[in-house]
Amino acid sequence: IMAFSTYYSFYDTVTNWFWFHRYLLLCAVVMAISAPTGFALIAFHNYMVITAQTSYEVVKHAKIPYLQHFPIGMSPFNQGIIQNYFLTFVRWRPILWESLYRR
Repeated sequence: IMAFSTYYSFYDTVTNWFWFHRYLLLCAVVMAISAPTGFALIAFHNYMVITAQTSYEVVKHAKIPYLQHFPIGMSPFNQGIIQNYFLTFVRWRPILWESLYRR
């Protein structure tokens, strides 16, 4: 019968730690890879709310007839940053854009 040894080599200790925490490490790697993607999506959607645009208007700006006489990045529906946030997150209801577009 072998007696318990109090001696562990550094290699055995580190290897056991990594083996025991392999799922935690895998989760950390997946989160480190996906976090920048999530941040980029949040930033892009905030930009769209600030400028009062849809993703279709951002991507196909030159091909949409009602946007052709506006510079890229400008929307005829933009009412300012604070008003855009308010209309998007607080008071969401359909707006008659024809009256706003005529201004």
